[in-house]
Amino acid sequence: MDGSEHLALSSAASAAIYIATGDAAAAAAFSVMGVLIDLDHLIDYFRETGFNVEVKRFLAYFEDQRPRHLWLLLHGFEWMPLTLAGCLLLDPPAWAWAGVAGWFLHLLLDHRHNQLHPLTYWLVYRARLGFRAGPLFRWKG
Repeated sequence: MDGSEHLALSSAASAAIYIATGDAAAAAAFSVMGVLIDLDHLIDYFRETGFNVEVKRFLAYFEDQRPRHLWLLLHGFEWMPLTLAGCLLLDPPAWAWAGVAGWFLHLLLDHRHNQLHPLTYWLVYRARLGFRAGPLFRWKG
């Protein structure tokens, strides 16, 4: 999914959270995490293209499947059980739970809609491939 789709869905879910709970911090945390985990794309982009801030070039780079490698350190299903365990142990405020929910929704939507290899969103799988992007993009389901 692209950033505008994540923003639209996260905003709608945040509005629902606010309407249901009246908790502005939780609503904001859901949206922030639902969108900003994509900042990990910058690591791959800058590593391969050098530092530049051309937004059109950045967006086209991933849309056209140009990356040679995909680290995407925040895009890993392994984080789900670890983060949930941490939340259960630490009993954080509602906004932290909402942020985790936004992050997880982002991962699930990417997994469902980006038409990459089904194991793409597992860090262990990408590490096994040496984080090479080619096998992830060439997969035909």
